[in-house]
Amino acid sequence: MATTDLTEWRLRDTNLTTLLGIVPAAQSHLYLEINEPGSGELRLPLDTVTAGQITSGMFTECYYRGSSHGGFFVENIKETKADAGEYGGRWMSISGRGPLALLDDCMVWDNGTTETTREFTGVTKASILITLIIEAKARGGLANLTYDFSASVDTASVSWTDSEHYKLPVGTSLLDVARQFAKTGGFDFEINLSGANFVLSAYAAGL
Repeated sequence: MATTDLTEWRLRDTNLTTLLGIVPAAQSHLYLEINEPGSGELRLPLDTVTAGQITSGMFTECYYRGSSHGGFFVENIKETKADAGEYGGRWMSISGRGPLALLDDCMVWDNGTTETTREFTGVTKASILITLIIEAKARGGLANLTYDFSASVDTASVSWTDSEHYKLPVGTSLLDVARQFAKTGGFDFEINLSGANFVLSAYAAGL
């Protein structure tokens, strides 16, 4: 990559729509992995307007050549003072998980019973995940999440061919459910920011 071909980090408020500015990052790292939230970290001068705006829950989005390539939620904020040998001055370091962490913060619910497992029979994996997302939304979670697949077809309009019998322990995170589906084959997923929402996509033929 040429030295002039740089990444740009955009800071979004917790509502995801308000663009607060460009992060003047001195160092940046973005870790991406299929079917995982990934993570990121930025280091910027503490004595900047942007540093003064940053709070937990905001989202930093990585742009390269004009297109978005993911990002991470601000979950950890650390202030440091470096000596002259480390580009001396006061610095802020921010880090956090990628957007699939939204699924990690919601869980399989007991559906109003005392049962310790939820059972699903004769439905697709996609149908199970959609049911759990709808339930999480009804409880006030996942307000900024939508999905572009259905119980019968995937994001690319390819039909799901599975018919599953699953018992899921109550308290399992939705991310762990999706991971389990991916490991058993025929179900890869990704998430992308669109406007004020993250859109979850799923693919029967994999990514």
